[in-house]
Amino acid sequence: MGKIRILSDQICNHIAAGEVVERPAAVLKELIENSIDAKASMITVTFKGGGQKLIEVIDNGEGMDREDALLCIERHSTSKISSIRDLESIVSMGFRGEALASISAVSRMKITTKNETSDVGTEIYVEGGKIKYVKDVGCNKGCQIKVSNLFYNVPARKKFLKTEATEKNHLIDCFLRLAMAFPDIHFKMNHADKTLYNFPPTHDLKKRIFQIFGKHVTEKLRLFNHEENDLSIRGYIGSPEIARPTAKQMYIFVNKRPVKDGLLNKVIKDACHGLLTDGYYPFVVVFLDLDPSSVDINVHPTKREVRFKNTKKVTYLLQRAIQEAISGTNKRNHETTIAKAFSKTDNLNKSPQSNREICLREEQIPLSSALKGEKNQKGFFSSLSVLCQVAQTYIVCKDNDGIVIIDFHAAHERILYNQLKEKGLPIPSQNLLTPITFTIFQEDMEEIENHKKTLLKYGYDVDILDQHTGVIRTVPATLKYVDHVAIIQDLLKIISSSRKESDIINSFISSLACHRALRAGKNLSHPEILWLLEEMDKQNLIHTCPHGRPVWIKLTETDLGKLFGRS
Repeated sequence: MGKIRILSDQICNHIAAGEVVERPAAVLKELIENSIDAKASMITVTFKGGGQKLIEVIDNGEGMDREDALLCIERHSTSKISSIRDLESIVSMGFRGEALASISAVSRMKITTKNETSDVGTEIYVEGGKIKYVKDVGCNKGCQIKVSNLFYNVPARKKFLKTEATEKNHLIDCFLRLAMAFPDIHFKMNHADKTLYNFPPTHDLKKRIFQIFGKHVTEKLRLFNHEENDLSIRGYIGSPEIARPTAKQMYIFVNKRPVKDGLLNKVIKDACHGLLTDGYYPFVVVFLDLDPSSVDINVHPTKREVRFKNTKKVTYLLQRAIQEAISGTNKRNHETTIAKAFSKTDNLNKSPQSNREICLREEQIPLSSALKGEKNQKGFFSSLSVLCQVAQTYIVCKDNDGIVIIDFHAAHERILYNQLKEKGLPIPSQNLLTPITFTIFQEDMEEIENHKKTLLKYGYDVDILDQHTGVIRTVPATLKYVDHVAIIQDLLKIISSSRKESDIINSFISSLACHRALRAGKNLSHPEILWLLEEMDKQNLIHTCPHGRPVWIKLTETDLGKLFGRS
């Protein structure tokens, strides 16, 4: 007997399921997209157990009669395309005809549906790809699909699922992206018996963004809208205040289809060059609308990647649209620098009562308290004669045989780094009389839930109040008047990217020192300078900051002579 054989339908379905159904969020994506294609004006999602126990999607769309309901769970069955030509100009969300067959192959699935012309509805129950029963039922027009016990018959796939909290956040991210893509549809999401989101329909994209992210984000957005021939680019770009250390808040839609594209992310990030801190990504919502025949969405089984026929044109116009938006220019004057752009940001949400703003105020750094201590015998730095400050960054001093130039931010950073390194873990914490609340994004929820115990080790007790708000209840006892929100964001980024605790500790201490240190860009008082010089004398290591930059340099009389060409 030969080695080559035709695979059974059951094996084919499992292979297809492996491509389409990567995790519970992939199931939700396929079901919502089917509801959108069915012209639903109301879509309700319910899930339990991170989607593994239950994912249910109910819509009021066109529905199906019995014949179509039975066909929809067969492989390669679809109402979206009928010829090769259709593949070259796809306008629907789904078209492959593999979703329901693939999902039913690895779950227990119940479909209840009725169209406008049917007298009764149809209910079909499928288990592991096999139909268990079909019957008439009374139901409203539309479709209800329940997917339960996902991967019950594929233990190998099941063991690769992440924690329930992680899978829950992937479900929410999928839901929010599709809700953003179709603001004219009423979207609702329930987790067990609790309503997480309820977005009434709107024809205003910014209102839908407000529904999802709240006022804190919406008030820091700038509109961009660029049209050229058959390409339309529209959306909103956020100010640097809401930039994040990951690209998860970059929402890109091609013909309303949510995509995750590394090239488009890079184009947008490059357009913000000079505006954002290194390693941070902008908050952005981008809709690219173009002729369906000029974009290939059939690149990946889950349709999350796209390929353009004219990539250079798309990327050039996208970058130009973003630059014009953040610089406030029009098409004829898009050379204005980005750095100038947000210097005129709309000063939104700048209440002086904001916990975060109070933490950021530089004049509250309590250096004066340090001046009351006993003065040590003068060392090298404290014996210097202070001449002046240059560029609000450097202290210029004089000693017996030359000048000493000190980068005071780098110096203070090194001092703090040394102090924090000596204390070690766990870092003592203190309760806040008034907890600090801050705006969170979807990826924050996942990171906070996954790393809550590690945050406690570093002195921070952080909780999630709702889908928009986090709260800090305790902070490191040694740190006052710092931007704790920024420090926590840095710490989560460090924890996620590092495995060795020693690397985490070093990076964290460096981040703390950086956020607490005297900032370049302000003139120090004379007592502050004297305190800094005395502290520098106490350090065993003061040559470089924690990032490796020089803290101070000395130019002797001989060095100066060489600079001026004297022998």
